[in-house]
Amino acid sequence: MIFLNSCSGKKIKFNPIHQHECWELIRLDTEKAFYYTEGQTYVLSEGDLILIPPNTPHNCECQEYFSDSFIQFSSCNFPQKPIMIHDVDGNIGKLVCMVVKLYIEKEFHYKEIIENLLETILCYIEKSTKTEITYPFVYALKDSLYENLSNPAFNIGKAISEIGYTQDYFRHCFKAEFGKSPLEYLTTLRLTKAKRLLVQDDFISIENVATQCGFSDSFYFSTCFKKHRGISPLQYRKMKLNKKKR
Repeated sequence: MIFLNSCSGKKIKFNPIHQHECWELIRLDTEKAFYYTEGQTYVLSEGDLILIPPNTPHNCECQEYFSDSFIQFSSCNFPQKPIMIHDVDGNIGKLVCMVVKLYIEKEFHYKEIIENLLETILCYIEKSTKTEITYPFVYALKDSLYENLSNPAFNIGKAISEIGYTQDYFRHCFKAEFGKSPLEYLTTLRLTKAKRLLVQDDFISIENVATQCGFSDSFYFSTCFKKHRGISPLQYRKMKLNKKKR
């Protein structure tokens, strides 16, 4: 595998139709954007990825400014069609960020390290795309959870009813498919986003973090955060800042 390019995208609203001679893996760095390719629309939330095959026309747009990070490479064994990846645990995104950093710095043996990281990234994607689907209807709610990540008024029970299943049965199927209840899944997504916002360079307020992550107020957000992380959002921020200074 020959590594070709990597870049952390600048903030834009619209990217015109274009294509590449190589594979391109794109990770959305901001809240939401629409990617169009081969007559399909892919709605990506922050942290989602899309893999675009060679010579595939595609473009993207967003109502607000957005940015993405991408890596390009010559070959892989995936089918010649776009693949969207919900990076729930953030592992693929972390590896993509490492590749971008290595490419920019170009330090000792960076090409060899990047090739190994790309192999790992593709293994993760293969694992996520080959997972057996037992209850396909629960993916409608999963998509809604991503789309309403920042919406404190989102009602999981109402969304389940609109899909057309009883609450208890649907929750059972959802947990069997993803290992978490719908509420646990949504809370994990929101707290994952909160962790990223807490350590951004502009250091937005705890209240603003709570709002952007779909919590009704900062007190409830802090309570949830401490329950899952063992420390408050402010303590988490200080801990991460201290590690950066070392």
